[in-house]
Amino acid sequence: MTTEEIFARRLQEALDRKKMTQRGLCRILGTADWTVHSWCKGKATPRIWYLPQIARTLDVSTDWLLGVERKVVRQ
Repeated sequence: MTTEEIFARRLQEALDRKKMTQRGLCRILGTADWTVHSWCKGKATPRIWYLPQIARTLDVSTDWLLGVERKVVRQ
């Protein structure tokens, strides 16, 4: 599995756990509506400066999102 696939799967999992929509995360991040959708499909990856905000918003670690950690670690 590629890094992009891991990130996409874990991002969608974190969104589901928080009961947040992709559009909701786009609004928080201030991005276009299609942005998070493309991340969740593995078609694109976020710029590095988005990672801390995504992790804080979804209550996960950046390491978990990137596939470095196996367990969800709440911040």
